[in-house]
Amino acid sequence: MNITMRDHTNQRGPTLVNHDDRRAAGRLETESLSCDRGEILDLSKTGARLRTRWPWKEGRIRTVTVVAHEYVVTVEARCVWAVKDGLFKHTIGLHFVNVPVEKQTRLEDVARMFASRELTDGYREAA
Repeated sequence: MNITMRDHTNQRGPTLVNHDDRRAAGRLETESLSCDRGEILDLSKTGARLRTRWPWKEGRIRTVTVVAHEYVVTVEARCVWAVKDGLFKHTIGLHFVNVPVEKQTRLEDVARMFASRELTDGYREAA
């Protein structure tokens, strides 16, 4: 998949835009955000990309807890892809499983708080 980074900001901060038909939600690249499983590289209400020391097998489901300021969000996450980047360095794609709407809202809030830029496949106007 080809991903280009673009910063689509407005006066209220980054805008979530969905450009990938396989994704249910736009995602935001994050800075200085971690969870109990590793460093969160990007986050949306439906999933995340995570850098971790240990590999996950594709299809495996684990509990992930994101702690950011007053927000503590615990969700079940299924590994949809995994890449070994080096010794004790792995990048994994997670899809959050059966997440209630209130937790999805909290995840979006956390993503916006820690957003550095929006990740998209290209630019299109938000609907």
